[in-house]
Amino acid sequence: MFGAIGTIVALCLAFGLVAYFAIMYVHEVVKSKIAERDHQIDIREQRTDAVKRSRSVIEGQVFEQLVPHFPEWKYTPSEARFLGSPIDYVVFEGMSTGKPDKIVLVEVKKGTSKTTPLQNKIKKLIKEGKVEWETLELE
Repeated sequence: MFGAIGTIVALCLAFGLVAYFAIMYVHEVVKSKIAERDHQIDIREQRTDAVKRSRSVIEGQVFEQLVPHFPEWKYTPSEARFLGSPIDYVVFEGMSTGKPDKIVLVEVKKGTSKTTPLQNKIKKLIKEGKVEWETLELE
């Protein structure tokens, strides 16, 4: 009788160990699947954010190109030259009449956007008169 009880106890312990390891394996598989799903969600969110930022940049670039044709633009559109960076436009006032009398650098801002530190430095250099003309002669 004791032999049969010992066998039953041994089988129960073996079954318990197998069940424990099976549960641990399933737990690890589920954790791995959840981590993989979360990673895929993160990738999707990052892609969506990148597309939104890219779209915003493209919209801003298109907007900047059209600004000389807006009613707020106070210069003759044909006298403006688009640079884009670090300053959006150089306007040669009077150029269309053959008598340029002023050069204006124009930075276009929309909404709550502000000038960058680099643009502020350029503005300061202009106000300090640190602007030069240079002709590069090549042979």
